[in-house]
Amino acid sequence: RRQRCNEYSLTIYFKKNEIQPIKLEKSEYTGYDICEVFSGLVCDKKAVIEISAHSSPDEKDKQNLSLKRGQFLKDTLVKLGINPARLIIKAYGDTRPAELKDVNGLVVGLAAYEERRRVVFSVIRSDFKE
Repeated sequence: RRQRCNEYSLTIYFKKNEIQPIKLEKSEYTGYDICEVFSGLVCDKKAVIEISAHSSPDEKDKQNLSLKRGQFLKDTLVKLGINPARLIIKAYGDTRPAELKDVNGLVVGLAAYEERRRVVFSVIRSDFKE
């Protein structure tokens, strides 16, 4: 399942109170790995990415944990050669839970805690210049 340049919003999931991501097996939701994010950034050298980091209500130090998750993934991408100025971290703690939507896109409830422990990578601009 390959994402095309400029068309990606990827989600990576975490175990409770952990800052290193997990790669999930196929289930009711699917996680991506850091390689897919890296591939998207290499594909589109002008993309600026928001790293939206989240935690669940049952985790300790929710705000700080979400920041550490985002920073861990940013640091990983920087080590792979991505310019850190292209990566913007937003730590939300547990203030923006994942939502469950019906086929029409209407919110029908909140996701389980496991699905709330996530980092979402989204292209916010495509005008980055070195």
